[in-house]
Amino acid sequence: MSTNILSMATYAAIALSSLSASAESILDFSYNSEGAVPNIFGFEKTESYDIAIRVDDPSLVGCQVVGMSVSFMPSADEADNVSAWMTKDLTLKKIDGKKVNIPDITSQTVTPAEGMIDVTFDAPYTITEAGVYVGYSFNIKMIDSEYALYPVAVVPGDNENGLYLHTSRSRLKWMNYVERIGGVSAMVLKIKGDFSANSAGISLPETIYLPVGKATSVDVSLTNHGSEPVKSIKYTYSAGTVSGTKSLTLDNPIKAIYGTSSKVTLPLDAFSELGNFDMTVTVDKINGEANADRFAEAKSPLEVLPFVPVNRPLVEEYTGTWCGYCPLGYVTLETMKAEYDADFIALAYHDSDPMAVVPDSEWPSYVDGFPMAFVNRGMELSPDEIPMVWSGDRSSFVPVDISVNASWTDDTKTILRATATVTAAKDLTGMDYAIAYALVADGLKGPSDPQDKNYKDWLQSNYFDEDDPLTGVHADLFNTGESKIAGLEFNDVILSLSSAYGEYGSLPSDFTAGVTQSHSYTFDLTGTENAAILELVKQNPDRVRVVAIVMDTYDEVSVNCNSSDYADGSAFSGITNTVTPAGNVIDTEYYDLTGRRIINPSTGIYVKKEIMDNGSHRVSKVANHQ
Repeated sequence: MSTNILSMATYAAIALSSLSASAESILDFSYNSEGAVPNIFGFEKTESYDIAIRVDDPSLVGCQVVGMSVSFMPSADEADNVSAWMTKDLTLKKIDGKKVNIPDITSQTVTPAEGMIDVTFDAPYTITEAGVYVGYSFNIKMIDSEYALYPVAVVPGDNENGLYLHTSRSRLKWMNYVERIGGVSAMVLKIKGDFSANSAGISLPETIYLPVGKATSVDVSLTNHGSEPVKSIKYTYSAGTVSGTKSLTLDNPIKAIYGTSSKVTLPLDAFSELGNFDMTVTVDKINGEANADRFAEAKSPLEVLPFVPVNRPLVEEYTGTWCGYCPLGYVTLETMKAEYDADFIALAYHDSDPMAVVPDSEWPSYVDGFPMAFVNRGMELSPDEIPMVWSGDRSSFVPVDISVNASWTDDTKTILRATATVTAAKDLTGMDYAIAYALVADGLKGPSDPQDKNYKDWLQSNYFDEDDPLTGVHADLFNTGESKIAGLEFNDVILSLSSAYGEYGSLPSDFTAGVTQSHSYTFDLTGTENAAILELVKQNPDRVRVVAIVMDTYDEVSVNCNSSDYADGSAFSGITNTVTPAGNVIDTEYYDLTGRRIINPSTGIYVKKEIMDNGSHRVSKVANHQ
């Protein structure tokens, strides 16, 4: 039997609640910082489960854990031996041939009620610097519902302390399960302590990089340690001869769940001189009240540079029209492009279909299944893992920027020349950098006539439906349950790759800050060996572009990349049509950038879908102003 996570609408009725601070100053603590409606997870077996989270937040040392609650939906006929507990260490002891969880602080029996485990511990536990595990256990004795198949309440999350798990049959050792499912326990702890209503800590990047001579900003992490949501802040900052005080109202207040963190962009005045400094940022007030948090101030090194390069992590996806799960990659790439536009750079390598013109012997990564993806040539990913990994990589500093232009050099449009320009933001020595070039086509599509002998090869196989749906831009194309999807336009299709790891000698080993380095490469599509590529290019030679990649040839990873505009000079954009638009518009729908339909769009950026009278539709990105 397989491990499963199912989203259950039933859980909407028991979504995470936030307690206001009582006279005793009892607050909620949870790794479900967004208050998400839980999913259910499990191993589809009759067995015992032990679930835990770890609390080691230094700001909670000296506070007390007084209780816990969590969604729990199996019936009394399906589950027994329910308990809640606290322990300093996760320990198993063999009893009657089975490894059993042995808490070393406290454990007490619980009777679930109304779909919840909710307990106040007989003896509160004072949190030490070593931290504490808090958890619950139960036995699934029979399975008569989905809730017994999947009895563990989880929510999306990546906090490493958010989910530890042991079971009597499926997972015989304590395991950290956060990365395995991309989720954390929905558990909520009740913490007693001397909490302020308005209190928040701040943390800065390990090193801050800012451009010289212009107003700028820094991304920080704010953590709510108070009983009220963080709606506004007043902060001061200083580095070298520059200092300032500013106020900021948060677009999205930070929820009143203890330990909830959010990335916040703090505007800063211009720094007038290049160099290395120490930056201090202090959050002086929360919601207009003095911030007494012991983590209200943070310091980090600051480098003021001629410019700060835009970090564009390279996404490479491996796919095929024959692959029924590959629409997951299609929707993921379209959703990311809709949100990040031309800063999202992807290459789609096709296998065993009409777009498979780069042989697998030239693929830069080992692929043993489809769909598969890589970000910056790192670890293999499922396409739905791209957003999290890409966002994490994007937040890091890269020392070089790259731009590229490309154009046809002949009237027959068979020879395309690309020139890449690389500029370092700081002096670099002894680098193993080189430029790789990829020829890319957007808007490829097969014949529209079902009688055409090539028609079937362009149909996208599809295993998704409303019971196993996709989410994101264009997901509706696949959630119909149709096994073959006609009329798709395929984007980011790689037609040719100069060299997987870069052209030898294309970049020097030493760079001077602000000095550009240029290199050119020519894609020559003449010759019979390029016939398949040229056939695709001829669909629309003006929709061809070049992606240039700065490769670290020593580590064989991408440092930064960029796309040229199209060969006809029009701008490369992250939004493209996915089916052939024709006919008249009969209805218009709007979606936010996560793919959720919006009935009345407010101010912001949306995906607009126009439904045509012939059953097709067209999609564009629009900015709405009210």
